[in-house]
Amino acid sequence: MAVNDPDILSLSMPAVTGVANAADLSRLFSLALDGTLIRNSTLERISTPTLDDWHLERVALWPIRKGHGFFYERNPIAPVSKGKFVFGHPGYGCQFVLADPSNQLTIAYVANGLKTGTAEVCTTYMRLQRAVYDALRDS
Repeated sequence: MAVNDPDILSLSMPAVTGVANAADLSRLFSLALDGTLIRNSTLERISTPTLDDWHLERVALWPIRKGHGFFYERNPIAPVSKGKFVFGHPGYGCQFVLADPSNQLTIAYVANGLKTGTAEVCTTYMRLQRAVYDALRDS
């Protein structure tokens, strides 16, 4: 299969092509969180960064925690998730997907045009993430 074929790229297959809409990207990560896609032991392993100290990421030029192919940050909800991490990965132009195992939550943001920066410094995504966690805190 030629992955760069326009007919293939028009399909939403995030696990194969890396091309997806927000709903499908979120669903893919949800399958990891609920044990359908990976074992719980694997989820436990990838839920913690291997570089648990700020590291200057050379592509994004932003200090991050990294490991297992993901970027990590401390879980925004404390004390419920104290010491836990959320993880995900940015895409070009402000796209981002986030998995929060402690809250069984995924957030996916894709833009219909490229924005400046990666998700960690993208105000649109960061406002979305803050709103989701504010709603969780208020519930």
